[in-house]
Amino acid sequence: MKSRLVNSMILSALIALLTVITASAANFKWDGDGGAGNEQFAYQEDGKYINWAGDPASLPGKSDNLTLNQSGGLAIMDGDYTTDGAHSTISAEGGFTLRIPTNASWSVGQSAHTYLYLGQRTAEVGAIEITGGALTAENIYVGYELSTGLLSVVSGQAAFSNNLYVGANNTKMGPEGPVGIVTIHKDGILHCLSNGTKTVSIYLGNNAGIYTNDNIGILELLGGTVKADATRIQIYMGQSGGPQGIVRGYGNLENYPTQTDGNRPFLRLRRATFIADGHGANADLDLSDCDYKVELSYSNPTNGTYGFYATHKGRLLLPRARSTSDFKNRPHFLSGVNIYDGNKYDPEMVNSVVCSNVSYTGIAPYMGMAILATDRDGLTLPLPQQNIVGVWEFSSDNKLNSIARMTLRYDHTAVKAQHLQEESLRLFHFDGTSWNRLNATVNTDKKQIYITNYALDAGTQLFAVGTLRGSKSTVLIIK
Repeated sequence: MKSRLVNSMILSALIALLTVITASAANFKWDGDGGAGNEQFAYQEDGKYINWAGDPASLPGKSDNLTLNQSGGLAIMDGDYTTDGAHSTISAEGGFTLRIPTNASWSVGQSAHTYLYLGQRTAEVGAIEITGGALTAENIYVGYELSTGLLSVVSGQAAFSNNLYVGANNTKMGPEGPVGIVTIHKDGILHCLSNGTKTVSIYLGNNAGIYTNDNIGILELLGGTVKADATRIQIYMGQSGGPQGIVRGYGNLENYPTQTDGNRPFLRLRRATFIADGHGANADLDLSDCDYKVELSYSNPTNGTYGFYATHKGRLLLPRARSTSDFKNRPHFLSGVNIYDGNKYDPEMVNSVVCSNVSYTGIAPYMGMAILATDRDGLTLPLPQQNIVGVWEFSSDNKLNSIARMTLRYDHTAVKAQHLQEESLRLFHFDGTSWNRLNATVNTDKKQIYITNYALDAGTQLFAVGTLRGSKSTVLIIK
């Protein structure tokens, strides 16, 4: 399965990051006091300094680029630096890491036409680790062409004011595309800076032109935050020809306090996977302040795995219907339908739901959605954990008088992994006291289970899909 390959690649890349960061093959340092014309970047070997790429007096503070490419190298900044060249690169076949500790910073470029590359050429690896310092750039490529790029913010912040490309390919063709991983820890921030009225964009898995490499762009939150100034974040996940975008871990996409509903962080879901991973403790991956759109031109086949998951006690909070226009134009939750046209009932993404022809009285309900791992503390299930493939929970501040049809796309990979009989799946509802089986229909060809003409009271409503025929799966909650 493609999803298993992705998980393997994530693990390998993270291991590579640790390997690069702890490399001792070389010792690099910034030499100088930061004064204009006095500093240089040097590689120390046998007590001697080897100046880096040209006139050392040109770095930093001049209109030049910074290129770091010594195999197995580790550079540690010792102050505040600025480079103004159009292209700065950190990349080497053996991997190269630049560490920005507390009391250090690097400002890359002063215009929308300056770029920082972490990994640039085939088989190379480039990494930046921020441990209390700050990185500011206009455009950042993390994993470019056929390379691997790694950006880890342990503490401090990485900021950009135009575009962040994670796993991006423009001109190279190969059996596999670039891999980019951005990891934000609990004391770290990925900061989208204000650039006036323009939207800043994050591309997770991106191709240009005819190139069809399997690029992978990953945003990994380990308690970290993605925040914005007075601007809008737009996140593209996946693109045509193979690239895919992944958001995983726990943390949140923060809504700027003064943003209107129309300016919430916007998710463009193409080839997209979300995985709430609590790492063994109840923790949330919170996307509830976001808006979203599923691009129908990038469909997920019935055997596809793009979708929404939770594991290791994680909970995935998905975008909510926040206003009358939201709810009337999209009377469904995270599905493959952009705007309901009266004929579409098929949720495309795994663990997504479509509610068709919803009616209510008075104010449009404020609806939410969340997905829980089956091992999450405090979760009650209608069947043994190994027999559950999904749990859906609706929360609403107003009664839904009628849902003509509620269709749930269950996780077919969980059905197979747990050796369950797909045609024997059943839908259950929790009434606040006990679980009751509903009269639902299973469509194994489309990986769906649905009910018709159903009403939901205000408050929390819990549903589950599973069967006793057959043994850990993802649990989905809609809140």
